[in-house]
Amino acid sequence: MIKKSFVLVFMLIGLILISATKPRKPGIENSSLETRKLFLYDDIANYPWSGFMGTDNGSSIDLNLYDENNPYNGYYCAGISTTGQEQWCGIIIQCRKNQWSPPGADFSGTLAVHFSVKGAIGGENIRLEFMNAKYEKNLTLTQQWQQYTQQFSLEDDFSSVTALFTIVIPDSQNITFFLDEIYIEVDRPPTSPTPSFPSPVKGIGYNEINSANYPGDFTMIRYYLHANSLRFWGQTDLTFNTLDKAADYDLKVFLPYWLPRGDDDLRADYTDSTLCSALERSILNYLEFYLPHSSIIGISLGNEVLHFLNPGTNENKTAFASFLNILCNNIHLIYPSIQIAYVAVRSEALSLLQTYTPNLDIYGSNAYGNIASVIEDFQNSGWNKPLLFFEFGCFGWWEKDWNNYPDEERARDYLYHWNVLNNRSRGGYGFTWLDKDENGFIGWGIIDNDRTPKPQFYALASGWRNDYIFHGNDYNGNGKADTAVYRPSNGYWYIRNGPYIRWGIQDGDVPVPGDYNGDGTTDIAVYRPSNGYWYIREVGNYCWGIQSGDIPVPGDYNKDGKTDIAVYRPSNGFWYIRGGSSVCWGIQAGDIPVPGDYNGDNRTDIAVYRPSNGYWYIRGIGNYRWGIQSGDIPVPGDYDGNGTTDIAIYRHSNGYWYIKGGSYVRWGIQTEDIPVQADYTGDGKFEIAVFRPSNGTWYIKGVGNYVWGKQAGDIPVTRGKN
Repeated sequence: MIKKSFVLVFMLIGLILISATKPRKPGIENSSLETRKLFLYDDIANYPWSGFMGTDNGSSIDLNLYDENNPYNGYYCAGISTTGQEQWCGIIIQCRKNQWSPPGADFSGTLAVHFSVKGAIGGENIRLEFMNAKYEKNLTLTQQWQQYTQQFSLEDDFSSVTALFTIVIPDSQNITFFLDEIYIEVDRPPTSPTPSFPSPVKGIGYNEINSANYPGDFTMIRYYLHANSLRFWGQTDLTFNTLDKAADYDLKVFLPYWLPRGDDDLRADYTDSTLCSALERSILNYLEFYLPHSSIIGISLGNEVLHFLNPGTNENKTAFASFLNILCNNIHLIYPSIQIAYVAVRSEALSLLQTYTPNLDIYGSNAYGNIASVIEDFQNSGWNKPLLFFEFGCFGWWEKDWNNYPDEERARDYLYHWNVLNNRSRGGYGFTWLDKDENGFIGWGIIDNDRTPKPQFYALASGWRNDYIFHGNDYNGNGKADTAVYRPSNGYWYIRNGPYIRWGIQDGDVPVPGDYNGDGTTDIAVYRPSNGYWYIREVGNYCWGIQSGDIPVPGDYNKDGKTDIAVYRPSNGFWYIRGGSSVCWGIQAGDIPVPGDYNGDNRTDIAVYRPSNGYWYIRGIGNYRWGIQSGDIPVPGDYDGNGTTDIAIYRHSNGYWYIKGGSYVRWGIQTEDIPVQADYTGDGKFEIAVFRPSNGTWYIKGVGNYVWGKQAGDIPVTRGKN
């Protein structure tokens, strides 16, 4: 699916507000910060000049974003002319095209705006308004370029900016004036190394600009969907604050740059050397502001330029591919460790890029029902570049009748397409998060706009879920659950009051602790989806679960006192138990495996929880409806100490734990909290507990609070023995 992004420019204008002391973030030493420039206009418009207004809706304005005759610096400047036929008129440089009302983008921490302006003949009068009209200034222009700086206060609330900069021409003037070199100034923490590339990429296309929703959304994405990356389409889809928050949740990001296609009021004649030079200058300025960053793993260029290019001649397409090759080379000279991807429609750009763009690092593809053919085309091409799907999902409306395509069927196709591309590419980004875009409802989201997960969410989570089911948490054999985390970034297991052990050194390894030798102590173990092996420390290595999407479900299925290796395969609903039988149980897309000893016979029972209807299906025991609200998280455990697993859910929306046949308890009131129920006291009863990633604290009801696992991405590996 093609996401419409509009990248025109941001142009802030300020006045000369002389300040002896530049404002800084409180509590941070000046020496620990770097002042960086985020250019809003530097030959190329990076935010949309779309808010035309006036007594006749700005009909008297003529805007030229590519004036070659009067630039202050670089190749172009922005020229604005008015005929004087309106009493007043103006343009708003908006956060997103035609977005007139909140929520806007989060520009918190912006210190100042700088710009240059001049009149064609001098004497022109304009009024400038900045950041939702928080500041304004009346200027009389001269015929020479004048540079202005508008300082802001750190107390300003710029968390939801829609009108970045407003230009108003009063009094029916017939005038021409020019603007250039517009940038905002931001103090940023010192740069950090480029993070490791996730393998595979399990990402989601993120289409929310409201920063107030980041904590809740990123919690769902990272800890419930089990994604590890976010995809954005263009410069207007994120800010530096978006990236900082993504890093807090260990979500990796491809930094997007929307290259002109000629279908969005931006020039796209790549045979024009001046335009290509201007684009390269703008892109390098953009990268200088953002790179390096602890969340950024690469740069995505596009989207789908060659598919929509206007003019669409072979000459222009070849010129674009050649320009892209030069651009990749020059970026690599400055940022040698960064990965550069071009995002194409299916495999249609493959031959051209293979010929003219050898410096490209990754071939990105947007594909839906034809994923298998894209993979085949790529393999047949012999190109030794990675393939990464920047959009995948259910079948598109052009491939299937969406009027007869219910969410349950879409969910199955979503999971099927993930299974097709997994292990045959670098991974992919599901399209898309919210069921909306800037133009309204589009029907592609995996959650509704009220944050209710759809079947597509649960289906994808079942393919990505890899850290919910453990069969052990007593790492020292004292009969009590130990607080412990697994750190994927370095492969270490950190056990509180115990050793630090490195086990699981490959990206994508899934922690699967359990008592695999029956000695009463939990063994450290990981399952490696890339090759289907279980690596059990001091026990052995076993290949079991070789199909992409298999979910490890360790448990004692034969009642011998040892944890058995087992996987649940969502694609066919089968449970494969090593040394035991294969059982079909849980055939609906989105079913979540919840094995446990539900009848107290010391044998793990096969069971699934179906979020779509709130039912627990326990093989050989019965079906029970418990957890009827979308987003409920199954948290089975023996909460009353009677030797049987109790059905229970944790409701993310209100922080309540609902235990069937027991009490309702509120514990875990923050949206990021992860349930970590276990027997921490050794009395045979599970304690209600949550782990809060933002501060690394374990909140164990009736026991205490403990800080353990403060690094972003740490996975709690204490969750009750089923």
